[in-house]
Amino acid sequence: MILQVLKYLLWPVSLLYGVIMDIRNLFYDSGIFKSYKFNIPVISVGNITVGGTGKTPFVIWLTRNMLSRYSKIAVISRGYGRSSKGMQVVSDYKNPQKFGDEPCLITISVPEAVVIVSEDRKKAIRYAMEKHNADLIILDDAFQHRSVRRKLDIVLLNTAEKFKGNYPLPGGTLREFRHNISRSDILILTNVTDERDSVLNTADKPLFKSTGVLNIVVNLDFEEVGLMSDFKNEKVTAFAGIAHPENFKKHLEQYGLNVKKYISFRDHYNYTIMDIKSLIKTSENQGCRKLWCTEKDMIKISAIEGLSKDEISFFFAPRLELEIKNEDGLIKKITQILTY
Repeated sequence: MILQVLKYLLWPVSLLYGVIMDIRNLFYDSGIFKSYKFNIPVISVGNITVGGTGKTPFVIWLTRNMLSRYSKIAVISRGYGRSSKGMQVVSDYKNPQKFGDEPCLITISVPEAVVIVSEDRKKAIRYAMEKHNADLIILDDAFQHRSVRRKLDIVLLNTAEKFKGNYPLPGGTLREFRHNISRSDILILTNVTDERDSVLNTADKPLFKSTGVLNIVVNLDFEEVGLMSDFKNEKVTAFAGIAHPENFKKHLEQYGLNVKKYISFRDHYNYTIMDIKSLIKTSENQGCRKLWCTEKDMIKISAIEGLSKDEISFFFAPRLELEIKNEDGLIKKITQILTY
């Protein structure tokens, strides 16, 4: 009730914000605001809502699938939550405080690519081209970033996200009015659990469906330690600091794990050694010798100094991989647009 009242009170501000974004888009579309064009293809991966659409797993999937077609791929991210400023090349995945957790996860998942964090996307692209001979740029979370012209705009839509009756920030979760989806070239529905899943009418855009699949399990050193099926029916304690933490618990239970205790943290949470000790104690009180979290959480935890070997042995994470219906069709469509 309180949330509904708050949304109603914020509606004028949301409307104003949405109108400002529309005017900004109009200025870019008409050429009043300039978009810089580079002589190599640029792909933007983004969304129209705040968080939780699975951009990072998709960026990893996209980068891996473009490796055979381009000699050097650069992934450029703002590096949300990082402590550093300016442009940084992600050189150590165990330093998420400096680079941000998602860029570090991309680095460890696709080591063949160069990952750069920067508030200035144009500067980062120039650096990637000049210093790393990049011939393909992937911009992470850049649908609203219009100062760089791209060859391809891919927009992710979470099937669990409410669009009808939703408003722009701060009263809703939209970054701009939903009609701006028309700027996209390809739409990806994420977290699809049923063939009937649909977010909105997208008949005028190529549309592909994806779902997250958990198979390989890694330890705190990101070494493969087994498959999800190896841990079926095992009693575990689990936690997550992601946009929709409840989804992680559901996934673990769907794969047969017996989650005795589940703890949610805010998205991009910076774990401390005291948090870790508290989580381990909670797990032991539940009679569990395993603590399960997401790979994004594992990135943060792996950077914590002072953990004993016994404490390190508690942590396990399933590797989230995308399963895309008509994957060959999506790759073909991407390739067609990039080479047109």
